[in-house]
Amino acid sequence: MNRAVPAAFAVLGVLLGAVTRLASVAPALVPDPAPGPPSAVVFLFGTVTFLLSTVAVAGLGYWANRHVAMPEQFARFAVTVGVAGGVGFVVGGMAVLATVPISMDGIWATVVFGLGYNAVTKSVSVGLYALAGAAVAHFRGPANARR
Repeated sequence: MNRAVPAAFAVLGVLLGAVTRLASVAPALVPDPAPGPPSAVVFLFGTVTFLLSTVAVAGLGYWANRHVAMPEQFARFAVTVGVAGGVGFVVGGMAVLATVPISMDGIWATVVFGLGYNAVTKSVSVGLYALAGAAVAHFRGPANARR
C-alpha cells in the first residue's frame, strides 16, 4: 500500500475530528438569541460533518483503489485507513479542545472518554466507508467492465 493512502485518511480524520468538536462546542461559542431549534451554525457543522464522514471518506476510498492491490489487501486496507482516520480524529478533536475558550474544569475525564469512544467508532466507519468506495472503484475498473 502506498504511504500516501493512510496519510490522506489521517488528514481527513484531523479535519473530521476538528469539525466534530467544533460542532459540539458551537452552542457555547455562538449564542443563539432565539429559543427553539438549533441555530444555523449547528446545522452547518452537522452537514459538513456528514459530508466529510460519508461522502469524502468514500471518495477518498475510491481514489485509494489505484494505490492498493484491493483484492489481496482489502482487510489490511480497511484496518489501516480506519486506524489512520481514528488517530487523525483524536488529533483534530484535541486541537480544538486545547484552543477553544471554554472552561473544561472538572469534566476532562468525560471529554477524553467521549473523544476516545468517538474515535473508535469513527475508525470503524472510516474503514468501512473507505472500503466501500475502494470496492466500487475496483469493480468499475477496466478489468471488470462488461463487454
